[in-house]
Amino acid sequence: YTSIVQDWFGASDESLIKTGFNDWVDKKLPLLTISGTGPSNQSGVNGLVVYPNPVQDRLNMYFHLEKMGGYSISIMNTEGRILKQESHQGSYGRNNLSTDLGDLPEGVYVLQLKYGQTLSSSRFLKIR
Repeated sequence: YTSIVQDWFGASDESLIKTGFNDWVDKKLPLLTISGTGPSNQSGVNGLVVYPNPVQDRLNMYFHLEKMGGYSISIMNTEGRILKQESHQGSYGRNNLSTDLGDLPEGVYVLQLKYGQTLSSSRFLKIR
């Protein structure tokens, strides 16, 4: 509790001592910092999920959009070469999509979803 009061609300050590929190002042927990390449709540795209993984023929995906609009998906190899690209019109909320990958050889690929200026990506394995 003390860490939350100090770090989130900016309470000083002195104000906590005055209110009786002096037993915990020196036991502040560090704030958790998360970073990565996944989607964030501020991006307009939430929760890109790709399945099945590994995939044989059809790759399914779903994600949530904060407003309707156009988006595109790209399938790239590990060298960044675009092997397949599709454009779609998305709606507010959950969007589902399925794409045929039967013509791709086995290997590791990256699915990239572009919505406005936002890019979300997910790796998957293609098997026979």
